[in-house]
Amino acid sequence: MAKWKDNGSGKPNAVAYVYYSEVAGEETFVLGDIGQFDATLDQMIWSFDFSQIAERLIDMGKTELIPGMLVVNVFTYTGNITDEAGREGIIPDTSINIHVPAFAVETIDDIEQEAVLSDKGGSIGYSGRGYYFDGETVEFIVSENQGYKISFFGHKQGSSREVTLTKEDDRIYRVTSQFTRVVDVTLDVGDEGLAAELAARRLDSGKIDGSDLFAYEGGTEVTYYVPYNTDRSKFYTSYIYPDVANLMKDHGSLFIERYIDIAMNSDVGAYQSKEEIEAERNARSEKITEDDAYYVLWKKPVESAEITVKKLACDTVMISETDSDGNVTEQTPAPEIMCTGDVILGTSIQPVWTDENLQVINGSLEGKENLLLVFEMLPKFGYYIQDLNKIKVNGISPYVFAATIYSVPVEVAHDYQEVEGTAVAPSCESAGKAANQKCTKCEFIKTGETIEATGHDWGDWEITKPATYDEEGVETRICRKDNTHVETRPIGKLEKTDISGASVAKIANKAYTGKKITPAVSVTVDGVKLVKGTDYTLTYSNNLKVGKATVTITGKGAYSGTKKVTFQIVKAKQPMKITAKTATLKAGKAKTKKQVIKVSKVMTIKKAMGTKTFKKMSGPKKFSVNKKTGAITVMKGTGKGTYKIKIKVTAKGNTNYKSGSKTVTVKVKIK
Repeated sequence: MAKWKDNGSGKPNAVAYVYYSEVAGEETFVLGDIGQFDATLDQMIWSFDFSQIAERLIDMGKTELIPGMLVVNVFTYTGNITDEAGREGIIPDTSINIHVPAFAVETIDDIEQEAVLSDKGGSIGYSGRGYYFDGETVEFIVSENQGYKISFFGHKQGSSREVTLTKEDDRIYRVTSQFTRVVDVTLDVGDEGLAAELAARRLDSGKIDGSDLFAYEGGTEVTYYVPYNTDRSKFYTSYIYPDVANLMKDHGSLFIERYIDIAMNSDVGAYQSKEEIEAERNARSEKITEDDAYYVLWKKPVESAEITVKKLACDTVMISETDSDGNVTEQTPAPEIMCTGDVILGTSIQPVWTDENLQVINGSLEGKENLLLVFEMLPKFGYYIQDLNKIKVNGISPYVFAATIYSVPVEVAHDYQEVEGTAVAPSCESAGKAANQKCTKCEFIKTGETIEATGHDWGDWEITKPATYDEEGVETRICRKDNTHVETRPIGKLEKTDISGASVAKIANKAYTGKKITPAVSVTVDGVKLVKGTDYTLTYSNNLKVGKATVTITGKGAYSGTKKVTFQIVKAKQPMKITAKTATLKAGKAKTKKQVIKVSKVMTIKKAMGTKTFKKMSGPKKFSVNKKTGAITVMKGTGKGTYKIKIKVTAKGNTNYKSGSKTVTVKVKIK
């Protein structure tokens, strides 16, 4: 299905999807696609060039005489239908049908034919073009001498579609082209994220009536491709409003606070009320026949507003009346308030003057310095208050009581004169006070404003305590106006030499002892050998086990900072000690059975570090030594006597001790 577009000359055009089928008896066989062909609309008459179709058929080898019919459908509503080949199509509810006479497709010239437009009372000649009028159904009658008859049966939405051609034989061909005319209706959501969300939901929902009539290409606008002559009210209530309402469900707070309505004008300032928006929307044409636009209207933040309240004189008498609910119904004199900018004063409560305790004033204003004006303030239609500092009441921002209820202090107008003897001069450190003011009308006294202290006139800084390497010094200065005013400030400690650049003699490797190793260190700075305890201290780390140990030299006295040097703790010699023993066996047992002597029977091993292994170095053949346990095996039948076996014992060592071996000669007596 094609969407009509502007062809560059101000005329809409479209692309027709064309296919043909062969009918034999009651069966229909789809033979193949012919392709897509351009069509244009000029003064409500569609036309397209049959020569393109003919060329395509020739290319496909269809050169026989083909009685055929071209059916062009223009409609205002679309549905879904599937043809015999499983191809998805469309169902119109109004259509225009052009019956095209048969033509032989051998050359382009062969398509020159003539048809009669019966209901217009005249004939239309064409050269490869078919014509029809938008919104009408017309039928072209073919001359009888062509040997076949064409009949057309109308159809309604959802019904089947039939166009029948008969000829002398039972084989005919049909070529079908389908169009729909649509117009663009855009909806500007005003927010790119919301537009993308709306588009995703719409595209996932099956689009509009099953047709590809919706598009989103980024930005804040989405586009609906609306069938020509669609009922506007139905389209708005079925698509525009539900789409916005779905967003409202997901973003309730955003819409409640900022959303106004769906308007036909994007400028919120063009409206004074929602009724104006609805009236403008309802004034549009009942049918959608041309491109149109809707806008989701959002409130703007109040940028500026100025409220001016006239002061009341001190001799004013206030008279306030309230109803049974405590609401002010009348107040004399009424407050004189001027309001300009993006806000208006509300009418749900009357502005009221109150005293410090928020009680409505009744009686004279004598003796009062200022009053609190409580009033309701609302943003104008299409605005919301985002920043209260944008609003000024007598030059200051109002205070918020609740919701839209605001308050602001307003001075009472007095006729003041200075009261003698009430002024206090300021000193270096103490504030003074201006003279009090007394009203000549009501004798109200206004306390004079505070005057800041004059500040000190300080002399030069002098050193009263010199600084050392370990203690700060002190500087002192005295005020020239009052020598009892004294200030001090610290003098930084003397600068120390950084010991990190010192030269340190290399420390020789130290053998593991099992105790922490703390070798002496020789430290020199600029050729001067430093003294431990006076110029530096030492701390050691990782100085117990084999590996790299660290000495940290920390400056002291005239020296600061640190320097680290290392030395190696190497493995100690293997400390293993072995004492030989003599083991005794009974001759009777040795003669009849193999004997095994534990290693502890022939030697004592102490301080062996690491895994031990044993090796027979010499001795009788009838004696063997277990490599792992050191046990001696005496072969059966060994006779009486004293036998010597030399055994080498090796301790593998560990992380702190080297490997080492000792050879010992043990004795075995058989008696």
